Amino acid sequence: MSSSHPSLRSRLHNGEYVSGIWLMTPSLEFAEMVRVAELDFVVIDMEHGLHSLDTVLAQLRVVQGGSTAAIVRIPNHDVSLVARVLDRGAGGIMVPKVPNAEVARQVAQAARFPPFGERGLALRALRASQYGANASYREESDNSALMIVQIESAEAVDNAEAICGVPGIDMAFIGPADLSANLRLEGPENAEAFAQVVESTAKRVRTAGALFGMMPVGNCTAERMKAVEAQLMVVGSDIGIMSSGLAAHVRQHGTQGY
Repeated sequence: MSSSHPSLRSRLHNGEYVSGIWLMTPSLEFAEMVRVAELDFVVIDMEHGLHSLDTVLAQLRVVQGGSTAAIVRIPNHDVSLVARVLDRGAGGIMVPKVPNAEVARQVAQAARFPPFGERGLALRALRASQYGANASYREESDNSALMIVQIESAEAVDNAEAICGVPGIDMAFIGPADLSANLRLEGPENAEAFAQVVESTAKRVRTAGALFGMMPVGNCTAERMKAVEAQLMVVGSDIGIMSSGLAAHVRQHGTQGY
């Protein structure tokens, strides 16, 4: 959707560091609180969250209008979902488990209109173009849609430079849970070895010319990730925030009322 605020993509490519959270639930009230709090971004999660295309649309309507950018993580590599989510007005796409440059090329092409990509043209039918009222939408979308691919396997680590060299790929984001499991580096005893893998991968991503994103977990602290230029940091989720808030309330007041 058009906005008076600079796009998250332009902010990142201009060197800014941003933070945000996952939106796992379809709670419109929580999405509204996010907008009021003016977070840099949210990731509406269709992979592990409770979202459909309908709930994604509802949350986009609530989040947008302020300064918070809305990224949608689709559940898989289905290129048709890339365009469908962008058509609804998402400011960016996150694609999980991208193993190689060919998959990266397919999703990048799906996010941009010809001649730069293969996204279908139905401009007057799209919420993202204000149903045709925004005559500049085609160019604006190609310039502002943020494409993030996730590195979550040993194969993806090996192919990091090739993945990040694909035109249209803006950022590689490491999924720490899946990558540590795939590398058999789960658990506190492997925390330092995993952090070193993340650091070395981040350096390769940056050398290839892409941006880097991460979650601060274990030995991959926010300070350590910033040292390897992790410009986008996901620092929590709606479920985590509500769960920790509830636990704190129970510790303070007990479970039997006042």
